[in-house]
Amino acid sequence: MDYMFGQSFVSASFLAEMTGKHDGFELDLNLGRTSSFDRFSITYTLGASWRSRDLADYQYGVRWSEVLDDRPAYSADATIVPYSELSVEYSISEKWKVISFGQISILTGDIKSSPIVGSTASFGIFSALAREF
Repeated sequence: MDYMFGQSFVSASFLAEMTGKHDGFELDLNLGRTSSFDRFSITYTLGASWRSRDLADYQYGVRWSEVLDDRPAYSADATIVPYSELSVEYSISEKWKVISFGQISILTGDIKSSPIVGSTASFGIFSALAREF
């Protein structure tokens, strides 16, 4: 669900796992602003994601069957993950554009204590060439 206020926005989402693999869910809330120029736009977003115990444990826990000498069993609890995003779009033509996206997430609570996590932050980048039909 998104609400626009001029060039600013507030967005909320709910994601739930439905296959029975881990039965976790995630609530996300973010706010941002898009600045547009001729053929170029940039969007800044700040947000936080709450992950249920089942989801956090599935992603960052270590089950007994996965234990190694340097990786003990671990069970994660529900946690909040704050993040910041930056996306850039450049229109090459009426139908084609280049999209780039970057995100940094701060790993908090039980996530940063997990033996399979070696950092207090995670980073992601993405770029694509897109055509509208």
